[in-house]
Amino acid sequence: MSKIKDLINFQKIKEVIDIDALHDKQKMVENYVISKSMEDNLVHLLKNMQDDTHKAAQIIGNYGSGKSHLLAFIISILTEKELRKYIKNENVRESAEQLNREFVVMQKVKNYGDLLIPTP
Repeated sequence: MSKIKDLINFQKIKEVIDIDALHDKQKMVENYVISKSMEDNLVHLLKNMQDDTHKAAQIIGNYGSGKSHLLAFIISILTEKELRKYIKNENVRESAEQLNREFVVMQKVKNYGDLLIPTP
């Protein structure tokens, strides 16, 4: 008789992501799971970031809800254009590929998060 562990293949997920220590960004972008509601939010965010007068976005969630993974995903696809082709969700990939601005990451002091700044 087969055991459940023999029938299902799970990838180990690191509980807390260290964005600065992320080595395989391509794999992270490829494996990032995008729900329908996340798809809608990402498409809206990416279209908004294309506008010269875009507003700030805020990510709110409980501990362990995926805020850091989301931020790592967004930072990766904004700062490294070649990673956009690895986004599995077609609508998010198309929105990301339409961006024609350059972005840089500026880290804030005291671990309050990262700030994405479009370059001129």
